Amino acid sequence: MIFAKLIIFLLCIFLAVMIGFFLFTKNKKYLSLARDAIKYLISMALIIVVIYFSLRYLRI
Repeated sequence: MIFAKLIIFLLCIFLAVMIGFFLFTKNKKYLSLARDAIKYLISMALIIVVIYFSLRYLRI
């Protein structure tokens, strides 16, 4: 579980940096990278939620 939290934390930092670069440079490349980071965050959060509730249902 610590690795999942670390991955989410690093993706949030990456997202903030890419949005900051976009605001300073107005380069669309950074905006597309930030959009990809959001997609990864959403998919990672869904995977963690599914695993959490399945383990809770099984009472492990």
